[in-house]
Amino acid sequence: MNFPITNVVPSPDDLRDLEFRPIPAMFSDVVSLRPWNGLVRNQRRQGSCVAQTIANIGELFLTRAGRPEVLSPQWIYDLARIMEDRRGKPGLSNLRDALKVGQKWGIPLESEYPAREDDSQPVADPLSLTDVAASAATRKFDRYERIDVSLMADGTDPYVPLIRSALAQGCPLALAMRLGKKFRDVAGPLDDQRYLVCGVPGNEWIGNHAMMMCEWRASACYGVDENTWDRWWGDEGLFAHSQVVLIDVTEMWAVRGFAGIYMQPTYPRAVIKEYCDLCIAAHPDDIEAGARAIWEGMREHGITSDQVEAANEWPAGSIERYTREKGWA
Repeated sequence: MNFPITNVVPSPDDLRDLEFRPIPAMFSDVVSLRPWNGLVRNQRRQGSCVAQTIANIGELFLTRAGRPEVLSPQWIYDLARIMEDRRGKPGLSNLRDALKVGQKWGIPLESEYPAREDDSQPVADPLSLTDVAASAATRKFDRYERIDVSLMADGTDPYVPLIRSALAQGCPLALAMRLGKKFRDVAGPLDDQRYLVCGVPGNEWIGNHAMMMCEWRASACYGVDENTWDRWWGDEGLFAHSQVVLIDVTEMWAVRGFAGIYMQPTYPRAVIKEYCDLCIAAHPDDIEAGARAIWEGMREHGITSDQVEAANEWPAGSIERYTREKGWA
């Protein structure tokens, strides 16, 4: 079965975009959000890989919180089309507009706004469905941050640490990439997949595609993406995104928070200790400035007081007392 490649287009430059900021640290060999992946989707003839990917990200947050639900990619697809003035027209989606739909209006359940096979009967105004819109408003993205893929020239540093840092911070990644024709034939266990860079002989470019990255394996030098071509494709719908193939990525976004759910960062104690030491070292003559840097980093990266106190062997409750005394809390 051949699914359509929808020619995902780049999100236009926008000075309002938030830039992803990595935490300077070491990471475990495998940094993964994959245990909480939701439904492996089938994008069907509509070719809505962008909308399907964004729905996958929302479902990952819900599953992590023990609230698994099936979200409506069709809602994302239709509202993004209205934003882009492309109702009834195929393809040519961008990731930022789909994420913006999820942040501005939220996402309802698929049972409330079902999928269509194609665009033959587009909904004139999904927001006029007041009950559906009210349900969607309870499931919104908090924020999404652009990862600068121009940093990546050869699939190595500094790009891989950005990916590992995002996943360690509990941020699933929405990505767009160039595809070669061999991508349709990807099959088998992740460790056995040998997909080539787009453009080499025999793997000529056929279009651009969106997926969700949910894991990075450092020793094996690949990430794991969840595709939207059903479970028969790849390894039960998963793709081993080798480090060298990162050169085909055209865009990537880290997503923080959905429906009031935030992932617990997976930083080892040594990572948190290293981060705190860096903050203190940056202000050798100002203890308060170093403490303030640690506190701001905790808020930005979702690190709890308990984690910081344990990593530094500080007394329990000491951070809360100090921040209250300084009036920061």
